[in-house]
Amino acid sequence: SRSVSINRYAVELPVMVFLSISVSSHSKEWAEKFLEIIDKHDCILEAHRLTGSAADYQLKIVAKSIDEYDSFQQKLINELDFVQMASSISLRQLKDTRELPIT
Repeated sequence: SRSVSINRYAVELPVMVFLSISVSSHSKEWAEKFLEIIDKHDCILEAHRLTGSAADYQLKIVAKSIDEYDSFQQKLINELDFVQMASSISLRQLKDTRELPIT
């Protein structure tokens, strides 16, 4: 299997944000709506359900600018039922690999 790695700076997506989301509802209906929401936004590269953290979910998001991210986050606030959101902006990516440690 082959894959292509695209430099996000080359396609003008320099801003990377990790958005932590805490929710009050863990119902099947909420989870289905959440999956629909994250699937429709191409700027969300990854989505993780977490344990051992104050946040329930973490999204990895790319954007052309902080303003573009802010607009996206405002849309998400209107679409999603949540308790708290916290954005962490990546200053520099220190490692990026898709290779699995298979020996």
